[in-house]
Amino acid sequence: MVGFLLNNVKTVQSGILISLTLALGSVLPAVHAQLNYQSCLSSSDHRLREHFSGGYLDSAGKIVIPAQFSQVEKFFDGIAVVKLVSDESDPEQPHVLINRSGEVLSEKFTNYRIHDRSPNIALKFKSGWYICSRAGSPKYGPFERCDALVGNAAFVFGSGRLSILENGREVKKLKGIQYVIPCSQGDLLLARTTSRTGVITSKGDWVISPVFTEVSDFSDGLAVAKLPPSRTVGKNACSSRVCYVAQDGKIPFSRLFCQADKFIDGYAAVSVFTGSKGRRWGVINRNGEQVIPTKYKTISIWTDGIANLHLDDCTEQLYDCRTSTFGIKANRILALGEQMYAVQLAPNASSWLLQRGWKELSTIQPNVVVNGFCGRFDEPADGSSLVPFFTEAGEVRKFGWLDRFGIVRIPFEYSGAGEFSQGLAAFYVQDKK
Repeated sequence: MVGFLLNNVKTVQSGILISLTLALGSVLPAVHAQLNYQSCLSSSDHRLREHFSGGYLDSAGKIVIPAQFSQVEKFFDGIAVVKLVSDESDPEQPHVLINRSGEVLSEKFTNYRIHDRSPNIALKFKSGWYICSRAGSPKYGPFERCDALVGNAAFVFGSGRLSILENGREVKKLKGIQYVIPCSQGDLLLARTTSRTGVITSKGDWVISPVFTEVSDFSDGLAVAKLPPSRTVGKNACSSRVCYVAQDGKIPFSRLFCQADKFIDGYAAVSVFTGSKGRRWGVINRNGEQVIPTKYKTISIWTDGIANLHLDDCTEQLYDCRTSTFGIKANRILALGEQMYAVQLAPNASSWLLQRGWKELSTIQPNVVVNGFCGRFDEPADGSSLVPFFTEAGEVRKFGWLDRFGIVRIPFEYSGAGEFSQGLAAFYVQDKK
């Protein structure tokens, strides 16, 4: 189950993780990085980050950029954001842009926005936000805030109002709109007024009027929208009224739900109130027709119509919504991408197993104990595709990378590991004392 609100949600887009970290209707807009990739670290306490340095390696395990940064992000379009080594207690920790050779491209900045549908990026320097080239060279600014970049349009806040600028020239004032968030596809943006949310185009025109309390990003052409709560439901029932809305503002079917997740390849998980059992989850198709009855504790929808059904606290089972066929059953099941899964056959099992395919239980035993994974396989579908994992020895975690056959291709000798992107993966090592 994935919460539908844009609240600490990370969505994959063109090979990067975009952290929206924003709950529409409940908090002010976040003016932090949209690209906010976090690798697995050997310690979950980020206050200890100053004891680690990060760099990049290739799929052969060769270190391409030595460990010299306090934080490293995934590469996107040939650039990556890194944080310079500094005191972690300093709130103004400087970032820079680097290329695949590790060459620093930009001046130091403290915040940034990167979007794959714009030739520009936005960087926050000491004097404010600037619209910059992909190499980090300022084009125009400064502004108090930059909410979004779509094509040549920049949605910036300054002089007490939100405006649309194109090539540095103001083309429209967005009256009554407090902030916007770019959708992952097309030229649409979620727009927040004082108390309601709607959708506008990159030209600032409303396509969905601000009548909802919250709206999610679009997926499969539909977004999840929350209507104002009903005052007539009982205290134990869900008071939210959740529906789906298309990009033209039409509601494709009339069914309402307590909660709803985004559509993935034609299917979505939804929950309803079922009386004594409380909320239960099921699956619908794009016509609103029930594919899986609403009787499960939680459900996760994955690609290709595969659903992960949580039968109870200790059992999960895969189900193909397209063929109405049940698949493997295990204590825990994780989707690792590229038709690969990780399974834990029993509670508190000492190691995860790799599973190729969703239907038959034909696990691959890695040649090491795998206590967890830090991401998904990268795009290549052959044996060169790698997934970051960790193994534990007492309270110490060591990280490496496995291939699709369960073979360790990059030894587990690192203090942190990330997914591969554009042929490089971030790693961390512990600083020498």
